[in-house]
Amino acid sequence: MGHGLRMFCRGFVIAWQMLTAIALFKHGVYKRRYTPYALLSYPLVGVILGTAAAALCYWLPFLDLYAATAAFSFYIAATGALHYDGFADTVDGIYANDAEVMKDPRIGAMGMIYTVIVLVLGYGAFVQIPPYYFPAVAGMSRFAVLLAIGGFPSVSRGMGAALQGHLRPFVWLLGGAFLLPLLMVVPFGVFMLLLAAALAGTYLAARWLQSRFGGLSGDMYGFCIVVTELILMQTILIYND
Repeated sequence: MGHGLRMFCRGFVIAWQMLTAIALFKHGVYKRRYTPYALLSYPLVGVILGTAAAALCYWLPFLDLYAATAAFSFYIAATGALHYDGFADTVDGIYANDAEVMKDPRIGAMGMIYTVIVLVLGYGAFVQIPPYYFPAVAGMSRFAVLLAIGGFPSVSRGMGAALQGHLRPFVWLLGGAFLLPLLMVVPFGVFMLLLAAALAGTYLAARWLQSRFGGLSGDMYGFCIVVTELILMQTILIYND
């Protein structure tokens, strides 16, 4: 039990460092044996970020729109815009029809244009959905990306390749368990609808990217998270309409 807890804690630190720009822990040493525990921590990191954004929205003594705008800004900044950077790189690769373009640290014109579009759409949805949905959006999108990581081949030699082959059954089980507290604020039917939308959205995005490039990379995982978050927020808007 003690050994498993230590492995989980180390995996969580790695996941936190991979998915956020908030330096809460000393730099963790990446070792392959920690990878399953890092992956199962992805949904937990998402739920924490979403909860923090929701708390900020509720606690700020401002008008609802300003508070939601501040919460959205915090959420993007807390992740270091990592997923949007991956989204932009992926769009550049799509338009160039070349995965190698994604390695260029500079963002191309099309990557910038589409990133601005999804940021505007994301902001427009974020400020209209009830804040108690924020943890579901952040947590489920990072749970669903496990499908892209484990269900599709990698074309990367970087972190994307390092994550391959580590999605054991207990990763899905424990990663999914971190979403269960959401049922305290999200009705069961809506929870299942959002989970299905997240998995379907990620699968379709990943399948399309695989058809273009033969596999996925770390940037494409970011693309999947951004697209899935947008799908989840639009689903919530439609449901609440």
